[in-house]
Amino acid sequence: MLQSLDMSAPSTSWQAQPVTHLPLCPVLMHQNKFCGLPLHAAPTFDPIPVCLMHSLDPAKDDAQFQQEINSIVKNAASGGVADFTRFVFPTAQYMVRTFPPMCIFNNAVFSQEANFYSAVFEHGATFESAHFKDEASFTRAQFGAKANFHSAVFEGETHFSTDFAHDVSFVMARFLKEAGFNNSSFAGEAIFSSVKFEGDAVFARAVFHNEADFGNADFFQRAFFAYATFEQDADFFWTRFTLNVDFDHTTFLKKANFGEAVFHAGVEFRETKFRQDGGQLPGPIFSVTQFMLPEAAVFYRNHLGQALFYNCDVSRLTFSSVHWSARSNGKGRLFEESVDLEAAPDLAPAEDEPNERDYSLIAETYQQLKKNYDDRKDYWTAGDFHYGEMEMKRLHSPRKNRAVRWLHRNLGLVAWYRYASEYGESYVRPLLALVVVLAVFTLLFPLPGLVVSKPDTQGNAPPLLSPLSYGDFSDYIHAYNGPRIAAALAFFGHSLMTALSVAGFQKELIYQPAYPWGRSLALLELLLTSTLITFFLRALRRQFRR
Repeated sequence: MLQSLDMSAPSTSWQAQPVTHLPLCPVLMHQNKFCGLPLHAAPTFDPIPVCLMHSLDPAKDDAQFQQEINSIVKNAASGGVADFTRFVFPTAQYMVRTFPPMCIFNNAVFSQEANFYSAVFEHGATFESAHFKDEASFTRAQFGAKANFHSAVFEGETHFSTDFAHDVSFVMARFLKEAGFNNSSFAGEAIFSSVKFEGDAVFARAVFHNEADFGNADFFQRAFFAYATFEQDADFFWTRFTLNVDFDHTTFLKKANFGEAVFHAGVEFRETKFRQDGGQLPGPIFSVTQFMLPEAAVFYRNHLGQALFYNCDVSRLTFSSVHWSARSNGKGRLFEESVDLEAAPDLAPAEDEPNERDYSLIAETYQQLKKNYDDRKDYWTAGDFHYGEMEMKRLHSPRKNRAVRWLHRNLGLVAWYRYASEYGESYVRPLLALVVVLAVFTLLFPLPGLVVSKPDTQGNAPPLLSPLSYGDFSDYIHAYNGPRIAAALAFFGHSLMTALSVAGFQKELIYQPAYPWGRSLALLELLLTSTLITFFLRALRRQFRR
């Protein structure tokens, strides 16, 4: 068996049939069929004789070459296959040309500029492992079926401002210089997985009507997706961006997966539109995404209500004028709390975990966002994420018993902290609670009774008088020198003053709660009011600090 020839590029390797002296070309074509064309004498460039179409001879007759191309296209007609496998094109000027059959350019070599401007491939074309050594242009080309550029190599600048009416694949392709897909339209699936963009990648104003796959791609230079539109899922999973990336005014109507992607330089999502349909499916996913220069990662005027950031360090990213989803009380919240767990399996609890989802993992993201906004002196937004962090602490419980978990979530200390002050974020709530506590103890103190202690003119303490209690209420009203309403107000006024004095840590009380139950109530009031005052002062400081 003859071995593959070195055609000066890996994409031109071929196999020959096991005959020593063969009058016809031995190169294997599509479906392992031999070429069979007459040999071209160029021993200097072709160690094993091949035909004109496969010869590396730079001086071969281009007119004869193009005549053979025309003959192949004509013989294939519209229902056949035009097989150009491993052809070495001296020139390729096919502007505004129509190719009726399915065209196969697998492993073909284009030595000079390949110009397919406005060319029409009625039954599609495949350029798998083709090698474009100079500039390649497919601007306004039309593909009547799938276009396949799997493992193709583009050494010069490439222009694909094209409307792809069907699927297109560039899997494992290499673009050594600028790859221009600006203003392109992709009606079918656009697959760019494992592509290496060694020059600038330009997808500005491109429209992806179907799924777009850039997974595991490498962008070694700048990447431009400004004003592009992704109408279906966009996959950038495990993609690496070496230099700056521009997603300004880009539209992602469905999922945009940046999971495990790496941004080595800056990335801008300025006025980028992410999914906003109010459902439980995610829009942008930044799970395990690495921002190597976090301060250069900018989110500006975005809706992040359906974004996922778990397992991603967001403590130093720039969030400016972005909108998060909101709770019923108006506080911002992360989508991790409500996302469908089938779309975010990492948030699902372990098998032996009794909680509905991994609340501790969500709490980590809340902590980082709180730090982010605190460092930027945006304490109001930071307060929203502090609230979310505490909510995760309240919801998380290692107890497997449902009743115990319910008690922890609704009657635990964290729960009461929420009821009293919204985790220290509301100064109105503890103030209202303080008023309620004072009113309650004003009504409670007469139950055990209030003992009146009033110094005489010499400063000596008088003997204890009878307790002022509900049992003595009628006598007090009759003995009072004034209207009955005034008497009732005076009765409860004494109790209110006692409650205020206890709350104010006053030691010399004119009206003291009777021992022992009255004193017990006073201690309980002191504990509650001091706690509420602390909550009030902390919330006030947090809301108005600078």
